[in-house]
Parts: sequence; C-alpha cells; structure tokens
Amino acid sequence: MIINLVRNAEVLNVHCSSSEDDLGLKHIRFARSWYFKFRVNWKSTTKFRCHFTWRGGGDHWFTIFKDRRDHCDLCIWRVLGDGGKEKPMIRQRWWKDEELEYEGFFDWDK
Repeated sequence: MIINLVRNAEVLNVHCSSSEDDLGLKHIRFARSWYFKFRVNWKSTTKFRCHFTWRGGGDHWFTIFKDRRDHCDLCIWRVLGDGGKEKPMIRQRWWKDEELEYEGFFDWDK
C-alpha cells in the first residue's frame, strides 16, 4: 500500500512495475492510498520499482518491494516527499494482522 503524504499536498503520480508486471500509472490524491497485490516468484527474486512524481516536488525512483528486505503480507509505505529532516519514505510491515515493525525512513534510489 502506498499512502500520499507529500508535504505540499499535491497529487502523487506513481508508476510501478516488476519484470513480470506493469501496474500502470496511478494518481493518488493527498492523504489517500493505493493498494496492489502480487505473488512472489518461486525464486524469491520479485522486485517492484516505482517512479514517483508530483507538482513542485519531485521525480524520483524507489524499489518499493524486494522479497529479502520486505518480507510481509502487508507493507505500508508513506511517501513524504522532499524537505524536512526526515528521509522521504516510511515503511511499516504487517504479518497476519500483527505489526512486525515500524521501520524508520528510506531514501530514494540513487
């Protein structure tokens, strides 16, 4: 799940894909979310990369799912955008309706 919390309250444009799936371009209004589901491949190498853009703020890439890093049945990503002292992405991992961890901040991909 991706939640739009960009600091300037603009619409967040997101285009996510893996080597097997292209989820298309989504437009997430401020304080709203977008949820997608998929199956991890048998080699556990599934990786989803997303392109994030918003007016007055950014043009960024982020690997939103890597099986070895994000093992969860629900990963919630809060996109904060740019600015402030924090990094732009926050992840929260859930497994079987229990919070595994509220993990700190992540940077955009380089």
